[in-house]
Amino acid sequence: MNAPVKPLSGAEDVVVLRPVLYARQVADMLGWTERHFLERRDALEREQGFPGRLPGLNRYSRAAVLRWIETNGRTWQPRADEAVTVSGGALELSIQALEEEYRQ
Repeated sequence: MNAPVKPLSGAEDVVVLRPVLYARQVADMLGWTERHFLERRDALEREQGFPGRLPGLNRYSRAAVLRWIETNGRTWQPRADEAVTVSGGALELSIQALEEEYRQ
């Protein structure tokens, strides 16, 4: 259902992952069955800060789920230093910082 997207041309070894996950895929990432995940989902969201489904979709944000796993369940939201504030040149500074980081 949510299979990797095939590249358009020339890069057969590149796999592009969709930004959303189905419950089955989240369960796989957690090492659980889909049924176990669905039974525990509400408690995970309420007690452990697991990210809820995306508004209007019955799917989860891949980035939010991965962040929750990577932070050992502490949060699924970006760190404050990752947030971009658009005020008086802050966007330009963020762009410069990213360009410096990826230039290396």
